[in-house]
Amino acid sequence: MEKHRIDFCPEARSGELAPVSFRALFKQRLRWAIGWDEVSLKLLRKIKTSDAEGTRKLAVAYVCWSRWFMQCVGLTAGIATPILAFVQRLDPDLCHCGAATQLLQTCMSYFYTLLFVSCVLEAVFQTRHRGCQSWIQVIFVALFVGFGWAYICTQALLIVVSMFKIGTGTVGGWVVTARKAQKPCPQTQASTTVDEEAPVSSVKNGGDESTCEGSMGSEQPDSERTHSDQICHI
Repeated sequence: MEKHRIDFCPEARSGELAPVSFRALFKQRLRWAIGWDEVSLKLLRKIKTSDAEGTRKLAVAYVCWSRWFMQCVGLTAGIATPILAFVQRLDPDLCHCGAATQLLQTCMSYFYTLLFVSCVLEAVFQTRHRGCQSWIQVIFVALFVGFGWAYICTQALLIVVSMFKIGTGTVGGWVVTARKAQKPCPQTQASTTVDEEAPVSSVKNGGDESTCEGSMGSEQPDSERTHSDQICHI
């Protein structure tokens, strides 16, 4: 970037196309989890002999391995604790919880309530930016936080499957996440239907997952290229 300047372009637009199905979404997240865990395990062996500063090692530990620790905390606080509280209220003879466990249950209840209210209020305070779309976002934020236990279970499942594949050497190859079909521009032809999980060999132009649709042909004049909308997705 030497001798170059970066200017703000208010006309720039970017977006992302969601995976075409829950199966494609799960495979995408699993691929990310495998990559994260592979790097974390590799650095776990190397950091012992590294001559890096202590603060750098601490930063690497936070980025790589705190994910596993926080997952254990989430399962304990978000899954096990509510189940114990429910079982105790249902039948006290089935679960004899001491004072420490009851205090933990109370603290986690207040913490979850505070977290839910804070997230929803933050979404409400952002409604001035996009109007109706922002209010729809408030609903999705409330649903996401309200069903946080499902997210915790899904993340735990991804880590377990990731560790199993890494340990058994069945990671597999890299596949392209299928995206929802996009409406073609008037100047372009309709995009062909792709498989939900296409192999790497079927990807053109180097097989990169980041593709660009809506690019104009070489036969158009420069004036038309300037005013045409090109939509890129990752």
